[in-house]
Amino acid sequence: TSALEERAEAKIGPGVREAVQVLEETKQAILGSDETAPTVLVAIELKPPISGITRTANAEISSMTKNIIDDLDDKDFKTYRTYATIPIMYGFVSSSDALNILALNGNVESIDLDVGGTGGNLSTSFFDRKLLTKSVPKINADQRHIKGNKGNNVVVAVLDSGVDTDHPNFRGRIINEACFADANPNDGNKGNCPNGKNNQVGTGSSEDDAGHGTHVTGIVAASGSVGGVGVAPEVKIVSIKVTYGPPYSGSFSSTAQVLDGIDYILRNPSLNVSIINMSLATYALFSGVCDNKASWARSFAQAIQSLWNEGVIAFAASGNNSNREQMSFPACISKVISVGNSMLNDEGDLSSNSDATTNIFAPGHNILSSEIGGGLQYATGTSMASPHAAGCAALLVESGDAITPQEIKTRIETSSVEVFI
Repeated sequence: TSALEERAEAKIGPGVREAVQVLEETKQAILGSDETAPTVLVAIELKPPISGITRTANAEISSMTKNIIDDLDDKDFKTYRTYATIPIMYGFVSSSDALNILALNGNVESIDLDVGGTGGNLSTSFFDRKLLTKSVPKINADQRHIKGNKGNNVVVAVLDSGVDTDHPNFRGRIINEACFADANPNDGNKGNCPNGKNNQVGTGSSEDDAGHGTHVTGIVAASGSVGGVGVAPEVKIVSIKVTYGPPYSGSFSSTAQVLDGIDYILRNPSLNVSIINMSLATYALFSGVCDNKASWARSFAQAIQSLWNEGVIAFAASGNNSNREQMSFPACISKVISVGNSMLNDEGDLSSNSDATTNIFAPGHNILSSEIGGGLQYATGTSMASPHAAGCAALLVESGDAITPQEIKTRIETSSVEVFI
């Protein structure tokens, strides 16, 4: 029994038990009052399914999830998210007893505190502004445009705050929309999707309420109807809203929202997504590869690996904490192409995060791109750099110069341009 308890305790990640103990003390203090009892949101990694992660519902994952929920029997635990394809679930723990039951369950691999995050852009100045008409030529995309290489029919999924679906720059090219945006995980089905719920699929479900996603999508895909053309102005767009405003950068309350977006792509191979852009970042920073740093990071890494194996490559902003030793999640995932922010003089922007594992840098300083309402907006950050790289990938795929994720990664990383940080 003692050995079993030790193994169970080892599943509980840093700060989880302490957070639950503080919660119990708080509950005791408000006993009998009208205040809502607090909870702790945790990510629960399940045992790896024998069949691995596939694009169809996995009966083994469903069975493990049901066993865990049944084992708790609603004892101080509320399920928040479950998945049919990824071995993870999220839930609210409100007592040490419930935490212990989770840890002792044989289907549970690890338990970690969940974290939130934001879109990765900074406020802009009125000086040294860069148009797409400057940043697109900087990466030589304009030379490919002259040859007719514009990303025609390549599908790019943008996980962000959504998109202004009426913006002239995207007319006729938004082929699919979805939203996974909780206002507050404790609020049940209330959310920040356009329908007022925490999930929505279909036309209008990714309508942007922040501005960040529209700007990012413009860098990848603007037709040039308003302002300059994007890096790949003929790509098809799958817009997945996983952050919400205000503020302009958008935010997400749980890593589950980002995982929801990846799960949506995983479960819908008919979308034919080739490239994913994630201009977003957790508040938590990581040194080096973070695949095994938390339950939610491991599950995310497994899902990204599965997509990689099927020819889908993902890009992510490294974050804007001026940190030269750490990056944000999901950029720190090994099979995600992490993108730092550079200026047009090939110097790294001082605000950009990077470490020894950062894959590439791309223009992201004071970029003029699409704005809600049909206009244009300046923004700075790694959020603006990542879509430049994602757009490049789309051009490579259409031209046939690089098709597989490994080919794209190698082609982009072996650029002759050096960025000084």
